[in-house]
Order: sequence, then structure tokens, then C-alpha cells
Amino acid sequence: MKITHVKVCNYRNLRNIDIGLAETVAIIGENNSGKSNFLKAITLPFLTDDNIHISKKLSWSDINNETKKCYYNKIIENQNKIKNDEITIEQFVELLPIVSVEVNIQASGAEEYYVKDLSYEIRDGKIQYGIKYEFAPKSCEDIFRMVKEIVSENEINDANLNEVKMNLLPVEYYNYSVKVSDGSNISYDTLKQFKYEALEAERDDFSRTKNQLGSKFLVDLLKDGLSDQDKLKIEKEYSDYEKVCYDMLEVNVENAIYDALTISLFSSNKLIICNNSVFLTTQKCEIEHNTDSILKYLSSNTDNILIFTVNTALDKRKKLVKELENKSEVKVFNKLKDYELSKFIKDYLKKFSFNIDNDALNLFINKLNDDLYVITSELDKMILYKDNKKTINLDDVRLVTSKIINSDIFDLIDAITKKNINEALALYDDLVLMQEEEIKLIVILANQFRLIYQVKEMYKMGYSELDIANSLDVHPYRVKLAKNIDISSNDAIKYLRKLANLDELIKTGKIDKKEGFYKFMLSI
Repeated sequence: MKITHVKVCNYRNLRNIDIGLAETVAIIGENNSGKSNFLKAITLPFLTDDNIHISKKLSWSDINNETKKCYYNKIIENQNKIKNDEITIEQFVELLPIVSVEVNIQASGAEEYYVKDLSYEIRDGKIQYGIKYEFAPKSCEDIFRMVKEIVSENEINDANLNEVKMNLLPVEYYNYSVKVSDGSNISYDTLKQFKYEALEAERDDFSRTKNQLGSKFLVDLLKDGLSDQDKLKIEKEYSDYEKVCYDMLEVNVENAIYDALTISLFSSNKLIICNNSVFLTTQKCEIEHNTDSILKYLSSNTDNILIFTVNTALDKRKKLVKELENKSEVKVFNKLKDYELSKFIKDYLKKFSFNIDNDALNLFINKLNDDLYVITSELDKMILYKDNKKTINLDDVRLVTSKIINSDIFDLIDAITKKNINEALALYDDLVLMQEEEIKLIVILANQFRLIYQVKEMYKMGYSELDIANSLDVHPYRVKLAKNIDISSNDAIKYLRKLANLDELIKTGKIDKKEGFYKFMLSI
């Protein structure tokens, strides 16, 4: 079975792709030319509910920018007609951008049984099979109503478009569908027959991680096919360290050590990063690592750099840890305190001549966790959204910043304390979809209820919000939120006891974690 033809419309930077595919296909292009997006687009029709790591529903940013620009221009050109009801809903629908991906398949022999429900026509005596994904408006009336309200309140132009562009194209009123190419429905049983292996695009560092097996063959090909002059040119361009990352939860450390002890084709030296090196801690790991290979590396004279990262404290009782402490450098990176986090955000924005007001900063910190990668990603998104308007305000944070676990946790606590069971269960389901573990949720909830108890008690003792924040070493905004939670300190203790009991039941195997969490919520 093979893919014979692909059509992609308005997906990311692929506005209109219509190509036939041969037996072997090579996708070649510069960085950001759309290679990875093309491969991701092909997977969209085949996604099932089992693919929890990839969302079938797209976002505003997944719609092609040029197509969105055309749409906004049409809105600006026709805003008076929209306002005065001179454009019908049917005419408006024609303006709305639609993302689509159509994949044609060739099957032979027994393969035809598995794709029989994808047949849509007979061409040249052969049955044609095809599947089509669409991300399109599910409620055109709601979009039309929202657009009409916006253009009725203010005249839209190029200068103020950025302020309302997401509201003019509200993707919450969009939905996805997967059908046969002729428009007929596909059953879930048919769809789940398809499996695929997703490979990352090969880039400058030629990764050798478990799910990027193509790298080895690519490097071998280069070794055999490049002239000495070409190799010299590459060596000059790759004068920095070649960076390779491994996940120690998936790959034996011996593979990383072997990589560290071999010579790089493209650079003078390598930087090998071994993430989640749990064998250096008290944590258990499903993979049995050959840690003797690390001792071998420590006695080598290679100039390559090997880095191990852990999220918890090192187990200093282990011989390997003692050797690493003696023969390498150990760096401890503590989590930033709230005031340090505030400074980091302000300094980051300052580099781009942006600033953020205090209310917006407080909400931003509260919505996100303390992962600096997440924070910088959200700040970059905010900068793009604001464009030339250099001050980020409260509405900007509410509109643009992604919903991270912290904001959901406070919503969950609010629902629990108000005994709104339906809301609490819905929020819990959202957190599960975000792949949050129940044990982690218990810890976070317990920390929040502990904070509520401390704040309530200290407030009764006459402490100000600022004094409490300084004493507990937390951001004043968190103190304010905890203070406003409508429960007593005694109630907070009761919830802490329930969570402690739930934690014990789960860890001792007396109750399933999901069942236990549901029972906890039903008991509020």
C-alpha cells in the first residue's frame, strides 16, 4: 500500500500543494520551506482518538497566513456591506478559510480489504481510494454574528487589525471532519486500521535518537557521496559543536556513550545531552542502563562534551555519582522564585523594546508553570501578536496566553470549594487530556490548599498580603488568589487530609488512580 497523490490547502505555510508521489519520494528544501508541515499534513486524515499527543483540531496559527490575509482584506473591503446586512450568510461563508488535506492511496491484493471503505471511483479499470481531512466552520452563523458586531463597533483597517484579527476568525467555531474523498463518512474501525511512524525532519545536527533512524543512513550516504572538497566545505560550516540529545527513559546510556566516543562527520566536537538520567537518582527506570560505559568515558581523552540532566536530587550513595562528582562538574539549577521570574519576563521583553503592566504580569505568571521554555514561547507569541504596540496588558494575556495547568488548577480548586461537582469533573477531564498524572495533580492541589491554609491563618494574625508573600516566599498575586478563596482554614485542612488519604490509597494499590480521583471529586 502506498500514497499516490496528496492535496494540501491552507495548512500552515502550505497554501496550495497538489502533487503525485512515486515509489520513493525525497522532500528537499531550505529550513522553514514546509517539509515538516507537508509530512504533518499527510498524517491529519489518519489521526484517531488514540493519537493523544497530536490534536486533530487545529488552531488559528495553523491556517495559512496568506489565506488569512486575503480573508481579512475581504472583511475590510466589505465591512460596510456586512454592517448594513447587504451580504448574506451564504456569501460570507465563501470568504471563510478552510484547511483541507486529501490523500489518495493505491492498494493491491489483500490490501484492498482494509481500504475497501475508502473507495470512491473506478478510473482506468482501477479502484481509487482516498481520504480527506477538513478543518472548517461548524457554525458560520456565530462567526458571521461576531464579525458583524466587531465591524459595527469600529471601522477595521490595517492599523487596528491586529487587535481584532483573532476575533474576526474565531477558530473555536471551527471543527474537523474526516471523510472519503467523495464526501461519504468513514467509520472509526476503518480509520484505526492505519498506523504511521512520524520521523522528525533531518536538520543540521543529524539526530540519532530512537525515533529518527533515518539519520544513520543519511550520514552514510554523505560519507560515500561527498568529495573531499565538499567535506572540507562542510567542516568549515559546522565548526561548532554537533548537538545530539538522548532520552534516558527510551535509550540505553551505552548508545550515548558510544556516540560521545566516536568522531563527528560535520564538526570538530560533539555535545551529547542525556536527558532524564534517572539512573543517577533514587527513581526507578524501566530501562536497565549499562552505567559502566560512563566510567569508560570518564577515563577517555575525548574532547566531546557529555551532559546528564535530572529533575530530582542525585543519589550520592551510588558509586557512579561519586565518580561523576570527582571527575566532572555538577551544576544545580534551582527553580526561579516569583520575583526572579518577574524580572526574567521583564528583561526578556525589554530586549524587544516591550513592557508589561503589573496586572498582566501577575496573570501571566499565574497561568503558566515555571518552565522557562514555555514562558519564552508564550512571550514570543505575545510579541508577534502585539506587533508594534509595545505594552502588554491584561486583555492580551487573557486572549493570547495558552491555558497551562496552573490556571486549570486554580479553576479546579474554585470548583471544589464551591462544590460544583460537574465543573470540577470537566476540569479534571481537561487536565487528563493534557496528560497530567493524578499523583502530580494531588501534589499540586495539596500545595495550593496548604497555601490557602497558611494565608488564611496569617491574615487572621494581622499580616498584610505583602508580608505574607515575603514570609512564604510566593508571588503576591498567589496570596491574593488564596485569600479570596471562599473557604476557612479548617476547610483547607479537611481537603488536605482527603488528598493525603487518596495519595496513600493510590500508592498502596488499594484504588485505581482515576477511580480514586473521581471519588475524591464526588465527595466534595
